[in-house]
Amino acid sequence: IQMHQEALRNGDKRKADALRLTQVPYNTVLNACAFSALRTPEEEKREAIRIAVDIYKAMSSRRSLSSFRRKGNGSIVARDTVTYGIMLKSIANLMPFGTVRNQMALQIFQECCNDGLVGFMAWNEVRRAVPIKILQEACMFKRQIRSLEVKDLPKEWTKNCRERKRFTKQRQMEQNDRRKKKKSKSTEKEPAKAF
Repeated sequence: IQMHQEALRNGDKRKADALRLTQVPYNTVLNACAFSALRTPEEEKREAIRIAVDIYKAMSSRRSLSSFRRKGNGSIVARDTVTYGIMLKSIANLMPFGTVRNQMALQIFQECCNDGLVGFMAWNEVRRAVPIKILQEACMFKRQIRSLEVKDLPKEWTKNCRERKRFTKQRQMEQNDRRKKKKSKSTEKEPAKAF
């Protein structure tokens, strides 16, 4: 990340292009934060969550990314479904239970929903980070949050998530299998016709 920024400052476009930023180094640091301070003193956990927040803020939401690109800033990296999931995991692993943790996790989850990037990890981790009752109220679901899977969530929340495409394909396959089973059962019940 630093090498890319240095190449941009020095005007070395070729080197900057070769070192073009992706989500991978950011997500790697977030993941290290989420796991590095487990079973450590509170001071180390605070430092790990501070670093995770700084990395998260250094990235951009999908919505604001388009305005950055219009301004010609190509060095901004968009958050992806993994970014949101790991950030929520960092909160669940490192922050003590309480109002600050709940508010922070709900804010990040709301950004994830707005970006349409709620995947398995983000959905599971927000349920770890926020008490079910508070999450139920925040999401305003009629069904119990515990029983909901990603495929049950509003499409707007998952529309930009690659996992969503997999769900749609999987649902179609399941529906086709059910139709085939119904067809085969109905043909089994019909008596054979004699000529």
